[in-house]
Amino acid sequence: MPYFEIGIYNPRNNENIGTLWRSAWQLGAAGIFTIGRPY
Repeated sequence: MPYFEIGIYNPRNNENIGTLWRSAWQLGAAGIFTIGRPY
């Protein structure tokens, strides 16, 4: 199984983080990360 993570640049709100988390789980990602200002 390949190793990958999913990230987002400058998230605008908590809903974006929730969508990222859900998508990562469904795709089998090893983790998530954010770049830029805190949400």
